[in-house]
Amino acid sequence: MAVRCGYLKQVQQMLEERPQLLSVINYSNGYTPLATAARKGDVNMVRYLVGAGAELEQRSSAGQTPLQLAVLCGHTAVADLLLEKGADFQARDLNQLRVEHYAVDSCAPDVLRFVLDRGGDVHVRDSNGWTPLFRAVCQGAKSEVIEELVRRGSDVEATDRRQLTIGAVAKLLKDRQGRRRESVLRAVDGQYQHEKVIANFTRLTKKISNFNNLFKH
Repeated sequence: MAVRCGYLKQVQQMLEERPQLLSVINYSNGYTPLATAARKGDVNMVRYLVGAGAELEQRSSAGQTPLQLAVLCGHTAVADLLLEKGADFQARDLNQLRVEHYAVDSCAPDVLRFVLDRGGDVHVRDSNGWTPLFRAVCQGAKSEVIEELVRRGSDVEATDRRQLTIGAVAKLLKDRQGRRRESVLRAVDGQYQHEKVIANFTRLTKKISNFNNLFKH
C-alpha cells in the first residue's frame, strides 16, 4: 500500500525495520514493491528500491519484469532508469512477449520510439509468432504506431506460426461493434477506435486466446 501510494519515507522506514519486505510478493498479481512502483511510474520510489537491492528481474504472475510493466504503462523515465541499472532488455514473459511488444501495447508512439531507439528489434516474435507490427495491426493500434514500425523496417509480409499473414489475421478479427475488418488498412482506419491495452495482463492474454480460437475455425 505504501509503495502504491508513493509514501517514500514510510517505505524507507518499513524496509529499515524489515528488509525482507523488499521482496514481498502481492499474490493477486505477483508484483514485488519494485514492480508496483514501476507500473505506477514513481521514479523516486524505483530509484530507492533498486538502491536498496530490489531484484530487477523478479517476475510477476504473468512473467512480466518491472521494465516491461514500466513500458506497458508508458513510464519511459522509469524504464530508462531500470535500463541504466542493468535491467534485461531482452527478457520475455510467459507468452514470450518482449519489451518491444509491450511498447506496442502501451498505445503510445513515443514509448515505441523510446524502445526502438534503445535497440529494440522490430522482427522479434512472441509465442504466436507475432512481431510488434503483427500485434499492432491485429489489436487496432494507432496509425502512428504502425507507421513507425513500418518506417523502422518491419516486415509487412510476415506470417505467424500458423503461416497466416498480417492481412489474413486482420480479416479474422472483429472491431468493437462485432463487424469483421476487411483489410489491414481498415484496421488503422479512424472508425475503428483502439481499445487501449492497460496493465491488466490477464484480460490481454484472454483476448489473445480468443484470437487463437478464431484461427481454429
